[in-house]
Amino acid sequence: MHHIEVVSDKHQCETEVPLECLDGRELQDWVDRRSFANRWIRSFDWPEMAPINVAQKNMDDDRYGRERQLVDALGHNSLTTNATARLFHEIFAGDTFSRDSRLAMQDLLARRHDAAWDLSVD
Repeated sequence: MHHIEVVSDKHQCETEVPLECLDGRELQDWVDRRSFANRWIRSFDWPEMAPINVAQKNMDDDRYGRERQLVDALGHNSLTTNATARLFHEIFAGDTFSRDSRLAMQDLLARRHDAAWDLSVD
């Protein structure tokens, strides 16, 4: 059975945020669901992917409730340069993904290189 905690977060303009903390089997089921991306990327049996973790949400504040429990269970996100290089190789030159899938991923990774895109240009 899970319980709800209410936390006042100053980063959220003094709003109170209900946070779920899960217990036992409920927590394990949730961790298993959130670990899908790890299982998917490891299903290719690329040795470069063994040490990575991509199950966490990107957050700018510390984690609370079940998000904290997930960090405790799996650790923070981590990605190695070798894993990144392998994934990029497969997206741009490999044969793991279909041509249509590779093109869709390449499109998602594309960005403009002009002054309007570059935020560092004054």
